[in-house]
Amino acid sequence: VAPLIVLYSAKHENLEIELTLSDDPSWSDLHKWDVVIFIGELRDSSMHCIKLASNRRFVCASPDYLRRKGIPENPESLLSHDCIALRENSEDVTLWRFTGVNGEYPLRVHPRLASNEGRVVKEWALAGRGIIMRSEWDVMPHINNGSLVRLLPDYALPNADIVALTASSISERTPRTQQFIELLRETLATRPWDAR
Repeated sequence: VAPLIVLYSAKHENLEIELTLSDDPSWSDLHKWDVVIFIGELRDSSMHCIKLASNRRFVCASPDYLRRKGIPENPESLLSHDCIALRENSEDVTLWRFTGVNGEYPLRVHPRLASNEGRVVKEWALAGRGIIMRSEWDVMPHINNGSLVRLLPDYALPNADIVALTASSISERTPRTQQFIELLRETLATRPWDAR
């Protein structure tokens, strides 16, 4: 989002833009912003939701970790592995809810490491410290270059779609807000995280 704000502000020199980042937003304060970009499982919200891009979640680990600890064959085998949790959006981060051909496989992991910062969690996984569950936009470049390996590809996790939230309907939105949403939608539709 930050690089898109640079592009948008260059085209609209008269705008004042403030970007606030949070891994645990205050839902009561969301109405004061023109646009809120949210990634994750969206709880009930009175705001208007615009889907910008689909975003799957993967479990993955480094090749070094897998050489040392082995490759999990099913969700239950994660219980004997070192899992790393990202604490964000007030989600229950230790409940990993897998779905396979035979139904649902909810699993309560006991993380060996946890952080509220996504970059830290990913760095720990890259350093071989354990298995993470992360959004594809964050880990696809590492999966593509081989520094992370996607695990359990036959099982799906709940999506963490990328959405824009606004307090107003499309007919009530200011042109500046709607144009920024369209820029986000166009850019994310290309799925830049898939690039090799």
